[in-house]
Amino acid sequence: MTTSNNALIKVNPNGPETQAPITRDIPQYTAGLANDPDPTRDRKCIWFASPAGPQSIDPIYEFDVDEEEFRKHDLEPDALAQTVSAFTVKDPGSPDDKPTYSHYIAFAEPKYSYVGHILVGERPVTKHPLPRDDANFSTYLWSVAVSVSGDEYTYWATGRNRESRSKNGLYTYTPRRHGSKWERIELPHSGSPIHVITDSTCVWFGSINPNKLNRYEIKENSITYSEYTLPDEPRQLLKGPDNMIWVAGGGHIHRFRTNREVKYVDSVALLSGSEAEGLCLSPEQKDGNGKLIKNAEIWYTSPKSKKIGRYIVPAAPSFRLGKTQLVSQPTDTVAPGELVPVPMVASYVSNAEPTPGIPLTCRVVSSDPDNSTTAFADGTTECVIQTDTTGTGYFPPLRAGSTEEELELEISYSGTEEPTRAPLTVKQPDDN
Repeated sequence: MTTSNNALIKVNPNGPETQAPITRDIPQYTAGLANDPDPTRDRKCIWFASPAGPQSIDPIYEFDVDEEEFRKHDLEPDALAQTVSAFTVKDPGSPDDKPTYSHYIAFAEPKYSYVGHILVGERPVTKHPLPRDDANFSTYLWSVAVSVSGDEYTYWATGRNRESRSKNGLYTYTPRRHGSKWERIELPHSGSPIHVITDSTCVWFGSINPNKLNRYEIKENSITYSEYTLPDEPRQLLKGPDNMIWVAGGGHIHRFRTNREVKYVDSVALLSGSEAEGLCLSPEQKDGNGKLIKNAEIWYTSPKSKKIGRYIVPAAPSFRLGKTQLVSQPTDTVAPGELVPVPMVASYVSNAEPTPGIPLTCRVVSSDPDNSTTAFADGTTECVIQTDTTGTGYFPPLRAGSTEEELELEISYSGTEEPTRAPLTVKQPDDN
């Protein structure tokens, strides 16, 4: 955790109360925080920025956690970088069958108006300045995130009307794309954008005045934003374990769906006197058999109360998203030759609710496939259905074969998940 008083704070993952400050050689202001993106390095590092202030120096810091040693990547002495973001991209020209990758730390610098990156393991800083002779780029850069597609990467930076700069907007640039130049994406409202996150499809960022969560569709070049106006300033964002966007705020952490409507779902109330500023996700943990041994946790910093808090995410079905789930199995035993109108009912859960229009593959798997005659009406044992308007998928009617056998009914979304299964026994009924 970064601070404003000459310290980094190590927190025990078993509880926010167990803390260890690191103070040696720490500048007064530390800001932003990112894990080292290179998994092959033998050093355990974190990265953070140190905006200039009393120390009159602004490096990006690379900090070896075990050795408590720094490596500085200097910017201008009075620069004000205060956000960092890690990303990994395929090296240009590396073969698809044996690709190689490079790992970077990106940052935004508002005073001199540039974004930049540092190649992990190297010293130099690469800078990409905004155009200086265009009024659309008169903006105070605030936060930056990077999306990756193949061997291309794209900066997404929020710019604010602040400190004599006149424009709000989302700013983007793809360095490796031939002919690419900085672009400004105007907001569809008067808000001033703050923190930004991204993946390969969408960019999400919060804005104030009005307090909204915004979603930019990368391929379609379109922005939508939440109809709901937050009661407090949207601060740091993250994509949660439920595939929703979690937003830090005053007194609450808010949740929004990632769909085009950016629909508000609910909020998690914080301890009295707390306000969430920074967010961090600790994923759920499972043992070797897939059994859940520790729930996912959302950690937050509260500068107001000078405390760290955490919210334990319930391991409820509503949080197991992007997964086909069994709803019911009306029958599990049928007589030879009998028609089974509804062998099983399932739903595909995404964004915390059953989702319509999802193609699901249905299969009939026999323990003795060479002699099995149980099949769908057309004689096949595999077909594709779509979930209906309620997100429900009905396994097609089956005609049981002429002999007794044990079957497994499988339903799944393409090859992206383990099938949901239900047993079906073909058996002559008992005489009694």
